[in-house]
Amino acid sequence: MESLCIRCVRNLDDSTTDDVIRIVPFGTDHYHITTTYGLTKKVYTQTMSYTNVFAYIHSLITLLIHDDMPFKSVQLDFPNTPSVMLNIKSTLDCQRIYNAVHSMLHVTLDLWNLRTV
Repeated sequence: MESLCIRCVRNLDDSTTDDVIRIVPFGTDHYHITTTYGLTKKVYTQTMSYTNVFAYIHSLITLLIHDDMPFKSVQLDFPNTPSVMLNIKSTLDCQRIYNAVHSMLHVTLDLWNLRTV
C-alpha cells in the first residue's frame, strides 16, 4: 500500500532511534496516521480528514523547528518521488521549502482521493 513517510532523524548512524510517521489513505478524504516512537517503540494510530492532515503537518513542522532538543534532520518519502532529507532548523524554517512540502502533500492526498472515487 502506498504511504507517505516522515522520518524524524535523531542520529544519522542509528535509524532505530528515529520517530516515524506514516500516512496512508483510508477511504475518501480520510487517512490513517501511524506514529512509531524510536526510543520507546510505542505506536499510535489515528484517523484524520484531509483538512486535519494539513493542520497536523503544519503544526508538526512548526514544532520541529522550535524543538529545544531537536532532531538532526527530517526525511520525507512521498510516493513516486525520491526521498528528501532536510536539515530541520536551516531548511524547514525557509518559507520556500515549507511551501514545497505543503504542495507535495496536497498533490499526494489529491491523487489518493482520485483513486478511491
